[in-house]
Amino acid sequence: MGVHQPRPKLVSGTVAPQGVTPAQKKVSEEEAAEKARILRLEALLLFEGELRQTQTVRELSFCIANEARKVVPARQIYMLKPVGSKGARLQIDVVSNLSSVDKNAPAVRWLENIFTNALGPLGETPLAFEMPVSQGDEAAVFPFRYGVLVPLLDKRKKLFGVIAFLSEQPFNDGDIAVLGRLQQAIEHAWLALAPRPLRRVSSVVRKSIGLLVLAAAVCAMFIPVPMSSLAPVEVVAQSAQVVAAPLDGVIEVMLVEPNTRVSMGQVLFRFVDTELSSRHAIANRSLNVAQAKLQTARQNAFGSGEGRRDLAVAKAELALAETELSYAVDQLAKTIVRSPVSGLVVFDRKTDWQGRPVAVGERVVEVADPELVEYRIDLPVSDAIVLRKDARVKVFLDSAPLNPREAILRVASYRATISPDEQLVYKTYAVAASKEERPARIGARGTGQVFGEQVSLGFYLFRRPLSAIRQYTGW
Repeated sequence: MGVHQPRPKLVSGTVAPQGVTPAQKKVSEEEAAEKARILRLEALLLFEGELRQTQTVRELSFCIANEARKVVPARQIYMLKPVGSKGARLQIDVVSNLSSVDKNAPAVRWLENIFTNALGPLGETPLAFEMPVSQGDEAAVFPFRYGVLVPLLDKRKKLFGVIAFLSEQPFNDGDIAVLGRLQQAIEHAWLALAPRPLRRVSSVVRKSIGLLVLAAAVCAMFIPVPMSSLAPVEVVAQSAQVVAAPLDGVIEVMLVEPNTRVSMGQVLFRFVDTELSSRHAIANRSLNVAQAKLQTARQNAFGSGEGRRDLAVAKAELALAETELSYAVDQLAKTIVRSPVSGLVVFDRKTDWQGRPVAVGERVVEVADPELVEYRIDLPVSDAIVLRKDARVKVFLDSAPLNPREAILRVASYRATISPDEQLVYKTYAVAASKEERPARIGARGTGQVFGEQVSLGFYLFRRPLSAIRQYTGW
């Protein structure tokens, strides 16, 4: 809070006893007091056992804030941690009965100022205090007037936490004694769970270590390593048979499912044959007409020169009709496309091709042997390295990134081309280094690592920065 809070009035390290039990008191009252002491001792032992069962510092904080009230008559418990310059300010971290703390709430800020002022000079024992009386709204509605701050110290007597116990009634000497016992148990449990700080080393040792590390790094720059580049990879068929459109037309239906096995001669797809069927029927009728004309010309050819001339014309018309019919039959047969070989038919979706017009020679599907695959690596021009035939390649497929496949480079293009993602790349192809029991699935993608010649580690690490410097500076 921005308003200066009055410094709390310290009561003392111990609270004045309210009275000594006279010897004339009844025996029943002594027994009741003895029973209360036994119950508190049992609660203390149970609480220490719960401290030992915690697994983390956060769990320990919640255990203290919510379970310590069984041992000490406190209505509210706050776990605080020192923050700021040299830990001069206390910040509330955990509050009993709350899962989280709004550190920006005015009441939280007010309490943090009260606890910081009450702590004062660092002590080693629990410190009882009384909440200050002021005109602020928080002081007017806050129900707990009395409290005890329990500092938590490490082995070097450095403060690492504070526990605040608040109540409507003052804490007596017995409560302060129990809090001292709790302080020792909590410090021991906290230091056992908290990560141990690193030991400081002298400046000479730090400089020596730094020089050794620098020398080792410089020497490591000369370690020979194979030059390598990473690029996208795709599994493709090694010898796929392309099935292209044999004529101009519209594909009526795809008769096979994508990525399924087909046998030689199996129908793959069919064209719309309405026009070709009509041409076939017309050619067949034209053939019948030509045959009839030829028969008539033969009958008129006897004894007439003009009839013999008509016979030659009829024969030519019959040959033309036969040729047209043969062409129509051939074109009609091409409307049904069959697989040239047995294998796996590769295409995307049936609906992409059904009803789609295609031109002669346009690629429609591929039929490939799934056992004969290779890896196509699109090596970017910026990552191009000196490649040699039979260079080592390591393939990391997305479906099995922890099981790399060994391959060798088969061929690399000399001219860069544009990839589907609009990048200039060199297309390289690699085959498996040894026969694989389970070849990769055609179409699988991943990352390929292509190895080149041996270079120094320094050149390997700074090749791109050096290349960028040369491009921009010309040096």
